[in-house]
Amino acid sequence: MISRRPFWFRKALPILLVSLCPVSSSAAESETAGQALCVVDSTSKFSELAQIDLANSTGDLSDLRLLFGSAGSEQTVLIPELVRWGHPVDAENRSRAVLSDGSILIAADPWTVAEQVRLGDDTLRLVMRQIGAVEIPRELVCGILLHAPGDFHERELLVSTIASRSDSEDAVLLTNGDRLRGTVRSFSGERLLITTAAGDAEFKIPGIAAVLFNASFLRTSFPNGLRALVGLKDGSMLVARRIAPMTANTPDSKIELETVGGMRLQVPSHDGIVYLQTLGGRACYLSDMTPEYYKHIPYLDIPWPYYADRNVLAGRLRVGNLVYSKGIGVHSSARLVYKLQGSPRRFAADVAIDDAAGQRGSAIFRVLLAKDGKWHDVFTSPVIRGGQMPQPVDVEIDNAQGLALVVDYADYGDELDYANWIDARLED
Repeated sequence: MISRRPFWFRKALPILLVSLCPVSSSAAESETAGQALCVVDSTSKFSELAQIDLANSTGDLSDLRLLFGSAGSEQTVLIPELVRWGHPVDAENRSRAVLSDGSILIAADPWTVAEQVRLGDDTLRLVMRQIGAVEIPRELVCGILLHAPGDFHERELLVSTIASRSDSEDAVLLTNGDRLRGTVRSFSGERLLITTAAGDAEFKIPGIAAVLFNASFLRTSFPNGLRALVGLKDGSMLVARRIAPMTANTPDSKIELETVGGMRLQVPSHDGIVYLQTLGGRACYLSDMTPEYYKHIPYLDIPWPYYADRNVLAGRLRVGNLVYSKGIGVHSSARLVYKLQGSPRRFAADVAIDDAAGQRGSAIFRVLLAKDGKWHDVFTSPVIRGGQMPQPVDVEIDNAQGLALVVDYADYGDELDYANWIDARLED
């Protein structure tokens, strides 16, 4: 029987962004209707995650409650009402397994250590720092980054390449830049054997940058309901559909996270989780929607696409050395237009210039709403420059039919205008 005693996080961490809105399907719907708590920084009285309350929960995210603050000054938030708490940890140059359900598992130690990784017929065995040895179904493993580049942008691009791969054969990327295609026959903590068109080839692990697996064998269909991004202290990122208690409230107590891919992992309940973000809850992220229209107007002659949940260079959204999972990256001058359906009450986001621009780059962010066949300016930011922390945007929708996000030139034309719409979302 699962224990229903609550457990506690002992390390205080700041809650950075919480949205309190009516819950669409919960007993608390009437209690929270109309409430809105948009930004809570580390100086707020609600500045720490004190408890995940599982006393009345089966582990389903819909009724999971988070308690922020301290005794005598507390705020309870249901998971569907949460936008984001904390930030993902950058695992820097440590090795990782990239999964098709969106999860990323970080290895405990360098791959040169024997038994850190072993490929079986049906599973990949990976040793993690907080969880220990994990058996990952082969059908979930897109690939493994063994030796990550030191530059964070190159590292993130390589992870994206692994996650989005569609080739119908295995591939091995060597640290010298060579790429081999074929079928991986064996893979241990010391050596890898691949059969190519030219025959068998064996490599020592230190010479391998990444291994990418045949995408035709991957499982890519997963539940789209309520789920949560769960960031661990070691840098791992899990896409969870259940969070349940495993043991009583003790210093070595654990919780069980079930990923959308069906993996069940036991995580330390004390000082284990550093980041939470809800997907499929009250917030509808624009990065999960297809815009009706996108146009980039080059300052000279270089066109730029936009990126969902990435900066305009296709790296992770990063501002002030903090990482963000949800948002949109564009380059000035650009316009994204979305058709509004249903009855969203408000649009909210934070705007900033990505760290990839250094202390350079500058832009003006604007929000327009379409009403009665006309576009109306409802928000214009001051000039946002590189090195500044994100600035909040909060706009009432007021029965509009369309929403436009515009980024205009500011200082020095479009020079390094790597503009981020962080956590850009509609709330009902």
